[in-house]
Amino acid sequence: MKLKKHTPATTPATTNNRPSRFKEIITSGIPTLVIWNILFLLTCIPIITVGPAMAAMGFCMNSLVESDRAKNGAAKLYFNAFVTSFGKALPVGIYFLFITLLFGAGFFVYSYLSPENAAYVSMSSISMVILSLFWGVMMHMYPLMFDFDKTDWDNKKVFMRRVKLTELISETGRVAMYYWKQTAIALVFVVLFFGGLLIFLPFTLPIIVLAGFSVTALAAAMAHTEMPY
Repeated sequence: MKLKKHTPATTPATTNNRPSRFKEIITSGIPTLVIWNILFLLTCIPIITVGPAMAAMGFCMNSLVESDRAKNGAAKLYFNAFVTSFGKALPVGIYFLFITLLFGAGFFVYSYLSPENAAYVSMSSISMVILSLFWGVMMHMYPLMFDFDKTDWDNKKVFMRRVKLTELISETGRVAMYYWKQTAIALVFVVLFFGGLLIFLPFTLPIIVLAGFSVTALAAAMAHTEMPY
């Protein structure tokens, strides 16, 4: 199956539109962000279902960036995206967990050993770079699983694209390169924002439970989605 060329869903945005849209969603869409954040945590409880949960969050956030209509029936929209993407997103989520744990563990182990041997400093740095690049690519994969144009907004019905996993991975790589600047900015924000929340635990636990994951997902959506105006 030949993939259709990736084109923005709306007209391209100027760089200044992204921060303004991000601020607008944060200030006016708090209830929606809280709903999706809590649902994300609940659907991640078995751990193995992190793939469908991330797919659902990615679909919802990219829809919200493009239009405020995603706020209507937010819970139903999330659950429909979760169920619809379950079969395809489940193995992708397992792959995501494996790579994250592998290079994440490598980073912490090499960082712990670095005082004894300077060579471990470069190894820990390499592990973090690979992990960051992997996360940067993955933030584009989940939205590309869905066919946004076919979404039935009245009934909150979500549709998947009919594409093989190998073709999806190839397209994801091309899209990540196309949006490399936005992806880099999103990665820096995610690391600083969520890293800061973890550093100041347990004081930041309420923020993590209520909006920590949805805000990071919103940053990822900003890297993938063109602005509506």
